[in-house]
Amino acid sequence: MNKISKWAIIPLLAGTLTFPQLTQAEQTSISVYVNDNKVVFDQNPVIHGDITLVPLRGVFEKLGAKVDWEQATQAVKVTKEDKTITLKKGSKDAFINNILQKLDTEPQLLNNRIMVPLRFISETLDAKVDWNGTTRTITITQPTSTQQTSTNSNSNISIPKNENSTTLTYNDALQKALAYSYALKNAEKEIDKADESRDDYGEFFRYSEPFGTGNSLEDAQIRQIYLGMLSADDKVRKAKRDLETTKEEITYQVKQAYNDVIQKEASKLYNEKALAVEELNFKLAKVQLTQGVISQVQYDQLANKLDGTKKTLEASEKALSQAKIKLNQLMGVSSNNTYALVDIPAFETMENADVDYQITKTLEKHPTIFELEQAKNLTQKSLDLYTYNSGSIGENYETKRITVSTLGNQIAQTKDSIAQGVRTTYLNIKSLEDQYAILQTNLSNAEKSLQVTKVQYEVGQTTELDLRQKELQLADLQSKVTDTIVKLDSLHAVYEKPWVAMGASSTAQ
Repeated sequence: MNKISKWAIIPLLAGTLTFPQLTQAEQTSISVYVNDNKVVFDQNPVIHGDITLVPLRGVFEKLGAKVDWEQATQAVKVTKEDKTITLKKGSKDAFINNILQKLDTEPQLLNNRIMVPLRFISETLDAKVDWNGTTRTITITQPTSTQQTSTNSNSNISIPKNENSTTLTYNDALQKALAYSYALKNAEKEIDKADESRDDYGEFFRYSEPFGTGNSLEDAQIRQIYLGMLSADDKVRKAKRDLETTKEEITYQVKQAYNDVIQKEASKLYNEKALAVEELNFKLAKVQLTQGVISQVQYDQLANKLDGTKKTLEASEKALSQAKIKLNQLMGVSSNNTYALVDIPAFETMENADVDYQITKTLEKHPTIFELEQAKNLTQKSLDLYTYNSGSIGENYETKRITVSTLGNQIAQTKDSIAQGVRTTYLNIKSLEDQYAILQTNLSNAEKSLQVTKVQYEVGQTTELDLRQKELQLADLQSKVTDTIVKLDSLHAVYEKPWVAMGASSTAQ
């Protein structure tokens, strides 16, 4: 990452990013307090279209975050402990630990300072943000380290912090996994082993290629050596093919593990918001119980629901930790290593796909078909070179003929099964594309509804509980969108090379 001085970043951004400009009329006098300390900015917060905007750098750095500019990706990156936030020019899309979070409005540029929605602070660094319209005061309160520790202490696992974390692209993860994989090293050794065996046969076989059936012990010996050499040739080809297949399976494993971390992060984010809602519900229930608005039974039910939500969050934290460990194991690094994953799968539609062509291509390259055809061809060759009256004990001519026929049937059946699998994968992809379209519509509606609720909350027309519930609905949809995109990414890989899913679970490191 190309880092520059924190004092130089904003002037640079002014000449690099194309953000909408705020008018002078929108600038008003607003006071900001961070953890009870008044903050003086060289650019004050403003109200733009009913949305309160605050300086990104000023507020985030006061909350202990680090702000950097990435020239390569044209993005602002904010990091603090286990949070990585990315904002790109001209976009409402923000990414929090690779999870999409929609901004109320695009970042605005005012006097060479980037301004972001006030509520975004709360949604990213777990800070509590209050707006007093009467005094025009913003109060930002950050949870204490004790509170943060107690949240994690509810879990039976240790949630690693990202103080020393680095970004990790999918390609970086793949290269680490390929370099570490013992399965790949063994596959390379198998090629050397097969080559040695083939060389031995080449030195031993001093005859011209036999033709037709034989009728003596000498004919049988010549043909046996020749067939052994052909088998050695097949083993060399198979070893080379196995090496490529192993690489493909590792590629798929890393994709699955990498995406699983992204998926689990989205799930954890949703469960965190769910807990915030239930805590507010329970806080309200305490007051209602003392006032006689609800019964003890209702209060106990809410207490149980809160406890269940906490356990669900703990489970999602554990699942995320396990997903990170699995990715680290594939890369051959310490299980305690933490990374900020940056390659989020993109939604891609499969338009005008020629499924029949894909089936033909798959059958030509499928390792299982390759091995079966090798076995059939070698058995057919042994049948063509069969030696009568050799005096040896083994398969007779008829049993070899039956074996050839059986292998032919097995190949045909396997091809049918593979073809059906490709068609099923294609249909599953199209079904998920339809689900994604529905989710996008629902997501858009949820974002609009949340926007209205935020405005109402800032002017005191609705409660914090209503706001958090709207945020929870949005987080739920965002988590489902992430799940759908990850599933599609996996299915696209399986559609191209179905065998990777077959061997992914058995390919050892």
